[in-house]
Amino acid sequence: MILDNQTVGKNISLFRKLRQKKAFEVAFHLGLKEAAYTKYERGETKITIDFIQNISEFLKVDPLHLLVSNPEQLLENLYQSSSNSSFKLDLSKIEDHNKTLNQILQSILTLNESIKEILIANK
Repeated sequence: MILDNQTVGKNISLFRKLRQKKAFEVAFHLGLKEAAYTKYERGETKITIDFIQNISEFLKVDPLHLLVSNPEQLLENLYQSSSNSSFKLDLSKIEDHNKTLNQILQSILTLNESIKEILIANK
């Protein structure tokens, strides 16, 4: 599974809003103009690993969460499990989390292959 810039940009926007940050604040931290930054959120600018790392540090979010194809589902599951006062084993949630983790792992493998290709090309 390869994530496109629009999906990752949407995830960045989601986590920025969850952290109650304005686009101009993130842009300032990254050394960008707000218009340039919002192009990343809309998927109009190619998102690099360095960009993911920098923004995840600022938003205090695991970089892998920015790469998940459906972070709303991940957040909803985490919220529901934390708001439950009694612990209940829900196998369907575990299966959903396993699917999400497999998607993340596949994304990491794809990114690693891309990094290898870049490193080989730059030799």
